[in-house]
Amino acid sequence: MLRADSDDDIGSEVVRKRHKADDNSATDLAQLRAYFLPPVHRHDDDQTKAPLSYACRFCHRGEKDPVRVSLSNLTGNLQSHRDGYTAVGRSDKGCPGRLKAKEDKSLGVPLSVAERRFNEKKKLGPLDGFVTTTPGAKFNNVTFNQMACTWL
Repeated sequence: MLRADSDDDIGSEVVRKRHKADDNSATDLAQLRAYFLPPVHRHDDDQTKAPLSYACRFCHRGEKDPVRVSLSNLTGNLQSHRDGYTAVGRSDKGCPGRLKAKEDKSLGVPLSVAERRFNEKKKLGPLDGFVTTTPGAKFNNVTFNQMACTWL
């Protein structure tokens, strides 16, 4: 038997609160702002709106070619410029002036995408990459069975 809806059920739904931004995100934003100069307007920008271009302190991307951000994601392009891109075909090394920035310990420059990938490959054993195709997997049973059948 199905229970009919009634007025008693109104308001009994559990509403989950959204998680507030971590303290880490606030420190990440502060570190990003320390890595870049204050935002500026480009010559073709609307001067009545907030500036969306940041010049890098440590490389050739200065006032003439600043890093652009969008209002929906203020940190995405800044992190990609500083740490490198994860997309295939893009530079995973990060900012060309990254070594100068690492000398300043107060900036807390994290590992670049290339450095993180290198550390992940170091964790794998010598045969793990040969036998498996997924990073982090220790052994692939299908490949083992194929090798055993071939040997027999």
